[in-house]
Amino acid sequence: ILLSIIATLTVFIMMFSGMYFSHILVNKPIKSLTRVATHISIGKLDANIDSKVLESKDEIGELARAFDRTLVSLKLAMRANKPSE
Repeated sequence: ILLSIIATLTVFIMMFSGMYFSHILVNKPIKSLTRVATHISIGKLDANIDSKVLESKDEIGELARAFDRTLVSLKLAMRANKPSE
């Protein structure tokens, strides 16, 4: 019985650890990118992507760098279309 209690506790600890690291490694960067996309969608091109997300070597980092390139392109396009004064 003691062994099964220890095994159950171990499973729960591993499950909650996995959920925590999933939150840190996936959910937080996705929420950060969502925030930036929301800012861009309402015309706020001064949004900044977290440097940790940009430097990430995984797919989320690739997505962040694509967002960053898009943001730079939008800023350049807005400048080019701005009437001269």
